[in-house]
Amino acid sequence: MTFTENNIKARDVIITWLASLPVTHHLTLSFHANTNHDETKKLLDLFFKHLNRRIYKGRYNKGLSYIRGIVIRENTPGLLTDHYHILILDEDRTLPDHGRLQSLISKTVRSLKGSSYRNRNHIKAYLLQPYSDEAGENRLEAYLLKSITGILHKTSAFDQIGCLDPDKVIFGQNFTDSEAYVKFL
Repeated sequence: MTFTENNIKARDVIITWLASLPVTHHLTLSFHANTNHDETKKLLDLFFKHLNRRIYKGRYNKGLSYIRGIVIRENTPGLLTDHYHILILDEDRTLPDHGRLQSLISKTVRSLKGSSYRNRNHIKAYLLQPYSDEAGENRLEAYLLKSITGILHKTSAFDQIGCLDPDKVIFGQNFTDSEAYVKFL
């Protein structure tokens, strides 16, 4: 079996796993051109910290509640930056409805544009969509993992997948070693 065949097989296993999760929303976050990988990750962590506080307030600050989800990092070579796809889970039905979540995301994105440091280094755009896979075809999951098939190193491929943790987004080997990963199994 060739490396590409192994990648396709691993990709199919991940697609099946993602499709089994209680996803309610798909969120895409994009950044300005030339925002480097470390900066996009820092902004992603900051975004979820602020969004968690807006949604869960004191429960988040006490470590009782936070947004759960899977994050797929995708490089945007033409813009020399990354963008992120987030599958938001809501197994406990604690998230606000779609309209309220949209409003809270919008406020969070706007608030991150505030300081001079973030003048250019901020989230450029976002798109929140309700999740639906009524036909059971896993199209979104397959789309999100399209780049993994072409990555030559297994480690690099899985460094593109992470999870939302209370304090930050955890990618790659750190994700599979984390307590958050165990919750997804």
